[in-house]
Amino acid sequence: MVKNRKHYLKTKEAVEKLADLPVIGGIPRDDFIKVEQRHLGLVPAVERENIKKNIDDWGLVMGENIDLDALTNIMKSSGKLPEGREPLFHEEYCDRVKIGIARDEVFNFYYQDNLEALESNNADLIYFSPLHDEEVPDVDGLYIGGGYPEIFARELEANQSMRHSMKQFHQEERPIYAECGGLMYLTRSINQHQMCDVFPYDSHMTKKPQALSYVIAQATQDNIIIPKGEIFHGHEFHYSRLELEGAQPKFAFDILRGRGVTGNCDGLMSKNTLASYVHTHVAACPSFASRMVKAAAHDL
Repeated sequence: MVKNRKHYLKTKEAVEKLADLPVIGGIPRDDFIKVEQRHLGLVPAVERENIKKNIDDWGLVMGENIDLDALTNIMKSSGKLPEGREPLFHEEYCDRVKIGIARDEVFNFYYQDNLEALESNNADLIYFSPLHDEEVPDVDGLYIGGGYPEIFARELEANQSMRHSMKQFHQEERPIYAECGGLMYLTRSINQHQMCDVFPYDSHMTKKPQALSYVIAQATQDNIIIPKGEIFHGHEFHYSRLELEGAQPKFAFDILRGRGVTGNCDGLMSKNTLASYVHTHVAACPSFASRMVKAAAHDL
């Protein structure tokens, strides 16, 4: 983004001279297009009542400050992407299953590719809300993404029937995969608000980031997203920490880069549940979708 027109022209001249690339516009800094933020970044669209107006405003600013005709010509003149590339993820024949996706104001950090990969592996996705619904839907497995359970901890605690349903799903050894905020929801508590108690540990929010890193992890146990010995990649960004007092935790991953839960380990395991601070993408963990579906089909 540029401060003003003088800044734009100076930057344009430098880029075109040094990089030999045409500059077709510059977006000004303006409160008109400012995006509200909180401790983990941008406020999610699902929480923003004026998101449609925001998109219209951003489009207006883009149209006023970018040569859209030049952009269109660049797009038209670009070559086609090469064909025959390796697939991003594993696709294996599995029995059709139903995977419940926790998606609401609390849990909404998902890569769309991950969801589409599950569908490509014969999964029907059933969306539900741990915040508003009374119980887990009739599904074969659960995927609980990241989000802000700490902000909605009081409301999540109040939905006692959902918490009990989630723990019952775990006790029946049906597969649950949870990332970051999903991990916190499956602990005993968040800031002393009662959660699902799948893992008998307490989550606490801190004032400083506890981890902000790309992650490289190696599976030390066969689990519902990756076989033992395989390496996958992801990222982590959170202000929470877990108090691992009492029962001895069982971990699925050694952390080769990053912090995880302990600095060395991540991926809490219990029965057929796996919960981790790592957010991964199916291209960085190609077995994610196929193994999740196989676990839901009792074929893993």
